[in-house]
Amino acid sequence: MRLPWGALLLALVLLAGLAMPVGAQEPAPTDCGDDFACFVRAGATCEPAQVMRTIAAEGQGVILLALTRFELRGREAERCVLYERTEQAALRIDPAVVDQLRAAGVADAQISEQEEALSQAYSQMAVGVDGTCTLPPALLASLLASLNSGADIQFDAYSQYCEGPMFTAQ
Repeated sequence: MRLPWGALLLALVLLAGLAMPVGAQEPAPTDCGDDFACFVRAGATCEPAQVMRTIAAEGQGVILLALTRFELRGREAERCVLYERTEQAALRIDPAVVDQLRAAGVADAQISEQEEALSQAYSQMAVGVDGTCTLPPALLASLLASLNSGADIQFDAYSQYCEGPMFTAQ
């Protein structure tokens, strides 16, 4: 039985692909789960990695909570690519404000109803919002260290390296 040249060529290409060394394939990103220290270690070398982290911001009588997925996507032109996306979001009324509302005679049911409505509105606005930063390695290390410590982020230091809805005024 003779194979046509096209089939023979296709078979050789497929065999060559199977014979490629395993090291030539791009490694899967490290899944750090919710271990941000693992993610910081990967960031030291811009290794592909991912982590989930809940971030809280307080102010104006509310607490904003966002479950955020961070991904290191390797290097691009000697810079580290950091992607982030809000996966879940919730809003809670600050307990001190709840106490003030109760003292003013507002019923718990009304407070809960208002909190739920505000939380739903915030979630609809925030979930799915993402952005990418392409940072020099030292700046990435500084950002990840700040995030890991829970310190406030001075966004001005990073804004020129970032794009996407997460980093633009809404």
